[in-house]
Amino acid sequence: EPEPEPEPEPEPEPEPEPVESSMDPVLLEIFQNETRHHIDQINAYLQECALQGLPRSVSDALQRALHTLKGSAHMAGIQSIAVLATPLEKLAKEFKANLIPTDQALVNLLQDAVLLFETGLAQLGNGPDQNIPGTDAFLQRLQQLHQQGLAAREASRADLDDGDSVGLMSIFLTEGIDQLLDA
Repeated sequence: EPEPEPEPEPEPEPEPEPVESSMDPVLLEIFQNETRHHIDQINAYLQECALQGLPRSVSDALQRALHTLKGSAHMAGIQSIAVLATPLEKLAKEFKANLIPTDQALVNLLQDAVLLFETGLAQLGNGPDQNIPGTDAFLQRLQQLHQQGLAAREASRADLDDGDSVGLMSIFLTEGIDQLLDA
């Protein structure tokens, strides 16, 4: 009786090849440099908060940095950063427009955003769509903070009595300016 042939040893798994980024290297470098500038702007705002105290309003520079970062990430196709920047920019825009002040929870969120943006930049060589670890938890915290801020705004609006025309005028003008800026 012939001996059964031993099973051949499985071939070793081929080493995963590095993901070739289909991005133009010049575009990638421009995006990285711009993103570092926007991170510096966020850090400058965080420094202002630390030095001047809380609560404080969302600054124009912070809102502009987040807006430009969102647009750049979408334009360059860097979804891992766009998915973070888009809702963060929306939160900053709505907080500024509705006079919702920055508190410690927002400062902590912005600090975490900086870390995630930096992680995203560091891993860009592995592909623009590679998920940044911690993104899902960050987005959940962001959404919760956004809802809390808007709920506080609604509660403060409900507290306005009909005789408070100055408060109502402030809300009207803020919303009008926001609409003009969006145009």
